Amino acid sequence: MYGTTRPDLWEVFGGHAEISWQGSRAGLLVMQPLDVLWGCDLRDEKQRSEALRLQRTHRPRLVVIQFPCKVWSQLANLNYCTAGQRNELDELRRNDLVFVELAVQMAQIQKENGDYFIIENPATSAARKTQPILELVAQDGVHEVIGHMCRYGLEHPVCGLPIRKPTWWVTNSDHLAHQL
Repeated sequence: MYGTTRPDLWEVFGGHAEISWQGSRAGLLVMQPLDVLWGCDLRDEKQRSEALRLQRTHRPRLVVIQFPCKVWSQLANLNYCTAGQRNELDELRRNDLVFVELAVQMAQIQKENGDYFIIENPATSAARKTQPILELVAQDGVHEVIGHMCRYGLEHPVCGLPIRKPTWWVTNSDHLAHQL
C-alpha cells in the first residue's frame, strides 16, 4: 500500500527518528518526524495545532506516538520523594499532560479517518492512569499490550546482555497489538 502520495508513516516525539528511518529503508513513504530535535517544540500550542492540521491534511496511514516519559516514569517517583518534590513532580506532570492529550487527539483523528495509531511509553508510566489515556483505552477497537524491548534487540551498552524493559503500547490495529 505504499508508494502513493499519501504517507504510510508519521513518527511523533520520535527523538532520533529510528522508526522513520527504518520505515524509509523499507520503502515506506514517511513524513518528517515531529520532535524538538527536528525543530518542532510540541510544548508550543501553535505547533501542536499545526501538527493536528498536518495530520488532517496528509492523512498518514499510521501515526507512531512516543510522548516524553521522563516525568511519568518510576525513576521520577524515586527522585521526587519529599513532599515539596512531589508537588514539583505534580506540576511537571500537569505541564507534560499536553503531550498526553496531543497523543490522544492524534489517535482519535486516526480512528476517525479509518487509519491506525500506536502510542508507546514504558509499562510503568504514570501517564497510563491519566484521564485522556483511560478514556482512549476504554473505546471499542483500542488495544493495550505490554511487550519487552529485549525482543527487539535492546541490549545493555556495556555488557551486551538483553534488557527486558517492559513497554506499553496502545493501538487500534488488531495486527499490531498481536505482533507486539
